[in-house]
Amino acid sequence: MPEQPAVATLRLELVPCSLSVAIALGNEVEEAGRLLDARVPEEWPDTELAEFLPFYASLLRDDPQLLGYGVWLLIEREGRTVVGSAGFQGQPSAEGAIELGYGVHRDFRNHGYATEAARALLRWASEQPAVKRVIAHCDEDNIASQRVVEKAGMSREVQANGRIRFETNHF
Repeated sequence: MPEQPAVATLRLELVPCSLSVAIALGNEVEEAGRLLDARVPEEWPDTELAEFLPFYASLLRDDPQLLGYGVWLLIEREGRTVVGSAGFQGQPSAEGAIELGYGVHRDFRNHGYATEAARALLRWASEQPAVKRVIAHCDEDNIASQRVVEKAGMSREVQANGRIRFETNHF
């Protein structure tokens, strides 16, 4: 299986979620913490990520090249604690677009982790030859999420049906 190296920021280590970690997060969170060499907080992963992980594991099993274009785990470097996840919704489209998403555990919100992770993943995406642009969608009433992508350098493009699409294509 190809390995994607972790991406380091000032406070975070972003680790692509491997097949073994995805399986462990779905079955035995303590094992996932051991594999990551990090503490996994109570009530994490959240419901949305927990429901997605079996599907993601299946995708990785079928196509190990997906690693990096899926879930990345956000580990706070100093305390070696998982603070959330971020990542992309699959490999680039034929037009070279990938979609960014993120979620931070409630105990670690409002510390800038989502913005720090989004910036790091935008840099990572800019280094991938097949990626031409990154998009993100936010609910129009989710101001915090909108601020994350704006601070990460994405531009508001389209607003429709209660959703706002942000985009960056300055690669």
